[in-house]
Amino acid sequence: MLMSFTRHLLYTFFLLSANLVFAQNGGQHSFEFVQMPFDAKVASLGGVNVSAYNEDVSMFLYNPSLLTSQEHQQLAFSYIDYFTSTGSQVVYSYSLPNDFQLGFGALYLDQGTIPGYDEVGNPTGSFNASDALITLGLSHKLSFFSMGVNLKYAQTAIEQYRSSALMFDIGGTFTHPTKDLTLGLVFSNFGFAFSNFVSEELSTPFDITAGMTFKPEKMPVRFSVTYKQFNNFDIAYDDPKDDNQDNGLGEQTDNTVGFADKLARHFIVGGEFVLGKVLNLRMGYNIQRRQEISHEDRRGLSGFSFGGDLKFSNWRITYANAVYHQAGATNTLTLSVNTASFSKKKRKKVVVE
Repeated sequence: MLMSFTRHLLYTFFLLSANLVFAQNGGQHSFEFVQMPFDAKVASLGGVNVSAYNEDVSMFLYNPSLLTSQEHQQLAFSYIDYFTSTGSQVVYSYSLPNDFQLGFGALYLDQGTIPGYDEVGNPTGSFNASDALITLGLSHKLSFFSMGVNLKYAQTAIEQYRSSALMFDIGGTFTHPTKDLTLGLVFSNFGFAFSNFVSEELSTPFDITAGMTFKPEKMPVRFSVTYKQFNNFDIAYDDPKDDNQDNGLGEQTDNTVGFADKLARHFIVGGEFVLGKVLNLRMGYNIQRRQEISHEDRRGLSGFSFGGDLKFSNWRITYANAVYHQAGATNTLTLSVNTASFSKKKRKKVVVE
């Protein structure tokens, strides 16, 4: 059974990757919200990470193979203040026999109240918009390797209109037996929409992401390097209005994005400062976010993210602040606890009584 599961998962992994169309880009497909970092740890590391394993149950949402027995009965709640939207998420994991792990996640993103108008600009009243995502994950560890798969149901609602999709993630992880080194590879968000509120066909935000997390010996910093969108090299937004503009000296300037810039926008780097067993501090840098969202004259800290977590007993509080633009940043708070400790305390109390 064990070898059969691994063999079939590998077969599915490569079969699906060979038949997918490698020509999608940001902003060109639907259900983009599934790529947002709703966990404080990932948000503080730059918004994309598939290899930062550290007993964090929420990591399976980004790489299903990162779900291990160490997250057994771990429960996590997250809250995100995302500009004009607010989101909440709950995640839970449970260990099954034969080194299988089961994970569950539920996300709700409230887009708030939006004023409505007819085609000539007359107000028609306000309406609500929201997004929801349910994730069911399964992973299996075999020696230094682990494989995992996520099944995801996504729904977007605008007024009385609904759009739904079914998506899958398939991920693999290698954990070094003696060194603090983890390699991750994920094929994420491939699937199809089975209901929509527009006439055109909807597409899911498929992505192939690879990452490495490592901690040098005798150094209190754990580094992460992530490369996203292997399936599409040109992910830069190239505004045609910026091309061939007059620079004020009668000369035409060409502001098209070059090869080196296109390559750099795939990378997200992060660092985790391990300050003992109680406190960790984190920082991340998302190059694409800085290049495309920040103001060209006042970039400031756009593209950078900061955070950390505080651990005490079986509880952990994690916070992240991600700077997108000079106009503001997002804040994410995650509270996690090992619920297995509750039953242990209860049993101990019964024995004492």
